[in-house]
Amino acid sequence: MITNEVQRFYDPTFTVTKEYKDSLPDLQNGPASLIEGANVPIQQVGISNFKLPLKFRRREGEPVTLEASIDGYVSLEKDKKGINMSRIMRTFYKFQDKVFHIDRLEEILKAYKEDLGSQESFLRVSFNYPLLKDSLRSGMKGYQYYKVQLEGRLDNYDQFQKHMHLDFEY
Repeated sequence: MITNEVQRFYDPTFTVTKEYKDSLPDLQNGPASLIEGANVPIQQVGISNFKLPLKFRRREGEPVTLEASIDGYVSLEKDKKGINMSRIMRTFYKFQDKVFHIDRLEEILKAYKEDLGSQESFLRVSFNYPLLKDSLRSGMKGYQYYKVQLEGRLDNYDQFQKHMHLDFEY
């Protein structure tokens, strides 16, 4: 009988051992013959939209913690087979307890290039920043959330570019 239902069975006694790990192919560090495809560079490889709480400065002094969405990418040279994608997140996590500002992008981008062995790196941090605003008519206060994107790029000459995008509504 043919069914469209996916059936999964996992051996409850299975244990990951050193021998098992050693038997798995290492595509990134193994011989080039393990990888099929053209030997060409790729401008951006990475992870988009991973989320974590970040601290941002406030005019009033105490930082505010907001959910941020992160897009992190690096270049891949033609003779490399790939990157360890989890390093994008793990490298960013080294900075998660620091108060975030636009110039922090350069520090993270340098760490991306170093940790992933890449020539170029790109980072976008998106979040909604809350401000308590007076209503135009009633004068009552209410929170307005402003969409913010902080972007940075570090090229192969270590030239840093930064951009801030802000959607302002009133």
